[in-house]
Amino acid sequence: MLLSSGDIAAITSGHLHGPEDILIENLIVDSRKVTQISPETLFVALSGPSNNGHKFIPQLFGMGIRVFIVDKDFDRSLIDKFDEAAFIRVQETMSALHKLAAWKRSRFGGNVIAITGSNGKTIVKEWLADCLESDGRVLRSPRSYNSQTGVPLSVWPLDSSYGTGIFEAGMSAPGEIEKLEKIIRPWMGVITNIGQAHQENFPDLETKAAEKLRLFTNCEVLIYCADQEVLAESVRRSKDLSDKKLISWSIEGKSADYIFEVRKEHTDVRLVLKSQEKSLSVPLRFKDGASTRNLANIITILFELGWSSDKIVDRVADIRQVEMRMTQKEGINGCTIIEDYYNSDPSSLSVALDFLQNKSAGRKRIVISDFVGQGGVSGGLYDEVLSMINRVNPDSVILVGEELPQLKDRLKAKVDCFGSTGELLEWFNPEYFRNETILLKGARKFRFERLSSLLSLKAHLTTLEINLGNLRHNLMLFRSRLAPGTKVMAMVKAFAYGAGPEQLSSFLVENNVDYLAVAYIDEGVHLRRMGIKARIMVMNPDPGNFETLLLNDLEPEIFNIDQLGELSSVIRKSGNTSYPVHIKIDTGMHRLGFTENEISELVLKLRDESCVRVASVFSHLAGSEDRSLDKFTHKQAEVFIRCAAKIEEALAYPLTRHLLNSTGVLRFPEYHFDMVRLGIGLFKTGVNDHPNSLPVLKFRTHVSQVRTVGAGEGIGYGLKDVADDERTIAIIPVGYADGLRRALGQGRGEVFIKQRRVAITGDVCMDMCMVDVTGLDISAGEEVEIFGDNITVNELALKCATIPYEIITGIPPRVKRVYLYE
Repeated sequence: MLLSSGDIAAITSGHLHGPEDILIENLIVDSRKVTQISPETLFVALSGPSNNGHKFIPQLFGMGIRVFIVDKDFDRSLIDKFDEAAFIRVQETMSALHKLAAWKRSRFGGNVIAITGSNGKTIVKEWLADCLESDGRVLRSPRSYNSQTGVPLSVWPLDSSYGTGIFEAGMSAPGEIEKLEKIIRPWMGVITNIGQAHQENFPDLETKAAEKLRLFTNCEVLIYCADQEVLAESVRRSKDLSDKKLISWSIEGKSADYIFEVRKEHTDVRLVLKSQEKSLSVPLRFKDGASTRNLANIITILFELGWSSDKIVDRVADIRQVEMRMTQKEGINGCTIIEDYYNSDPSSLSVALDFLQNKSAGRKRIVISDFVGQGGVSGGLYDEVLSMINRVNPDSVILVGEELPQLKDRLKAKVDCFGSTGELLEWFNPEYFRNETILLKGARKFRFERLSSLLSLKAHLTTLEINLGNLRHNLMLFRSRLAPGTKVMAMVKAFAYGAGPEQLSSFLVENNVDYLAVAYIDEGVHLRRMGIKARIMVMNPDPGNFETLLLNDLEPEIFNIDQLGELSSVIRKSGNTSYPVHIKIDTGMHRLGFTENEISELVLKLRDESCVRVASVFSHLAGSEDRSLDKFTHKQAEVFIRCAAKIEEALAYPLTRHLLNSTGVLRFPEYHFDMVRLGIGLFKTGVNDHPNSLPVLKFRTHVSQVRTVGAGEGIGYGLKDVADDERTIAIIPVGYADGLRRALGQGRGEVFIKQRRVAITGDVCMDMCMVDVTGLDISAGEEVEIFGDNITVNELALKCATIPYEIITGIPPRVKRVYLYE
């Protein structure tokens, strides 16, 4: 369904400057979406607190885009510079994006299902789409694209080639869900639950439930859980839903249209339905309560879509665990592995390919399977798939299945083809994969996890997960506190607080931080070797390695006169001029830096050394988080302001000033100056966090063995932990060599397993520890959280009489880092 630039102006009520006959197929709001950039692409320039899409227009024009939606105040003189392009000026670009998606939705004649709720909506969406794809093409939101931007981008591809559209909708504030309803206009609505997520903008759960239900104002059928009392009551009281077909289900014996029961039958656990003259029994693959509720939702939806019991049983038997996010892992032979299997549709492929393109500076390989249930080779789907892959320009591609290999000649890259994953594994040789980034993108039935296990470098069950989506969220929260134009320096020293410097730095640069900061020259050199091109400040440079610093374009912190002299000598010999340096002021912390009394001598030296140029002046607060030190903090700021002014006046050129760390940004907005430094505050460790921040780090492992320990028997070294009763003990493969402190043994620490906290019993060993799971149904392989969503880093730090920094930087490289990306 192609639209012209004139059509788009009419749909958005915009004012068109330029040609009205440029045809558009794709739509983007992000200049990094390389898989969709072509002359048939429309760019909507969104503006927000941390970025302005309008500044990327010259870059995108150079890449071939010729149609732009811009705000009404966009500079007309800039429009005239691009005389081949069509510019559509609108009142507000986000509203224009919504109008375009709503117009697309209005032309669609198939079924549209909207899913919302505090939890579970992405799982329900994915499972439902997998079931429905057996009957035809389904368009689903890629990942959790459920925001004011994500929903219109999800709906945009909707056309007659699809039989069903399934879209999830989220909200964090009043009024948002109504805007999404105008876009989605669902025929069927599903609300999974009402919980505490994003509660900060609502006075109570009842208010939030009523707000979410506005998504279903114009639907015909609504499915909800009767076990959720607040939700069920809100549905009953809603006047907007009085004329809808309301379908409820229960798993707790409440009055409902569909009543489910969990039954244990020998070693099998099953979900059983017997209500409304319908009966059904399916095995529970995943026995946690959330998965059981999600499955009950799916079965109810499928019955309401007219499916028979036999068909439902047959289809849900194939339901597998959903990987909610892309994951990035360290691979064999210098490779990086990006896992994005279990989700095969063009929208999710586009997201994955853009991630690959933006993350990889070297060789790229794509392993991709057939797209199951998407219409076959002749359906037109693969034209889009092949086009996207060619735009990324990978070095090699592996095609798996019966359909994609038929089209291998249409790919520009070197291609290997296999009829099945089994054939690929028979061919596999580790030497075939070296120093490249590999994207694994396949449908569930191809089970690419078998290939991933061969490509992954570390098989250690203990992992530190870094949620890059939450990291971006936290970065945006901090940016929302800053005045426009205030720069951000991100601290990535000490192995990026344990999170992995190259991956974290790459992601932060992608998200437009202005500077990175490391402690030592070696850390900066490592980032350069990993392809990081951002400006990098070195906070404690060794004078013996100044030549290395210059060769790698690293910018040193200067904290005394002798150091400045040594650096200047090296710079002059190298032939560099105006080399950037950063002046550290000691305003009272009494670590490194020039005191106020030394500033006069410093400025004389700086004026004599024309080979250096001061890029910034900064200092460090001694107690930004401690209210009892606020008076001292203000005194530090006064000293800093005086010193910075004296240096700037003497040098006669503007300087960037920065004083605040993460906590300082939140507590002392008057001292934001020209730049702020963000470090551990980006991770939400449980102390002095932004109130709306999300946890980034999750330290987890899996149970290795479960055993029974008799009454009176001790556990571990020294047999110190003895109990009067028989106990069930789970052994988990994480010890003090993995960063789990010995101070947490003997019941002082806990881990989170199967929705319960359980105590660490006995001493923590080097490579493992034991936990008491008496009374729980635990088996080998069960996931264990050491810290993350349920136990904070700060809690562990307090129990170990230390600080969160020491906990997370103490997790060694042998623990596999896994990067999650939404």
